[in-house]
Amino acid sequence: MFINILLSYFFYSTLTHYTQKTKYKNISNTINVLINSSLIVSTTTLYLYNFISELLTLNVLYLSIGFYINDLLINYYNDRQLILKSIHHFIGLMGILTFTSYPIQICSLFQTEISNLPFEIRNILYKQKVKFPILNTICIIIFYCLFFRLRIMRGYNITLDICDKEVPSDCFLVTSIYTLWCYWFLLISWKIFIKINEVFLILMMY
Repeated sequence: MFINILLSYFFYSTLTHYTQKTKYKNISNTINVLINSSLIVSTTTLYLYNFISELLTLNVLYLSIGFYINDLLINYYNDRQLILKSIHHFIGLMGILTFTSYPIQICSLFQTEISNLPFEIRNILYKQKVKFPILNTICIIIFYCLFFRLRIMRGYNITLDICDKEVPSDCFLVTSIYTLWCYWFLLISWKIFIKINEVFLILMMY
């Protein structure tokens, strides 16, 4: 476990340090998120379809802890962002540590990381000033749909499933992450609404 965490932290911190010295410095965190999310989604999918063992899956999940540590130490967040990120990563950590008790549910929760992929691709396009508005819009639509389907709808069922085990601490943790996802979803929905409203007002002017 500790070797996995150390190797993972070394990898992400080294990658961050390297990209900070290149033209990709403004998307260094995005690159880290893409790598971690892709690895987690691939591993949990393989486990759920019985292609890899529980032990291998757990060892890959341990790698995310190194990502969490690097994310909190390297990136600058304002107070609100730091609190939310810390809560998210702490619950992720506890999910990894309780994996053997709820392997199916934990894997299903981590599969929600797939929604990060279109969002971070959109961030790359935006931060690198790649002028491809259609692809940008498609990425946001896919991200929004995946977030709603996996984190809000499926997340609700998984939360109920874990709480049915009647372990108060585990129920509290999964309810906390679900509540955080709902908060983020409402925030995202509001921002999208504002953007659509702005576009609509511009079109009305013409």
